[in-house]
Amino acid sequence: MRLKSIEPRYDGDYKIVTINSKGDVMEKDWYCVLSVIGGEFQKKDAAKTDKGGKGNG
Repeated sequence: MRLKSIEPRYDGDYKIVTINSKGDVMEKDWYCVLSVIGGEFQKKDAAKTDKGGKGNG
């Protein structure tokens, strides 16, 4: 999902992990809680993950 927040540091793309909804057909209000993983997803850098220094990239 893409979030545009009133707090600019929270703007960005997020991956939704879970959605929990709470409500009743007799109630007018429903509530949803989204669990998300935020930030820009970075690709693995072979130089950082290679422990032998051989560049297995």
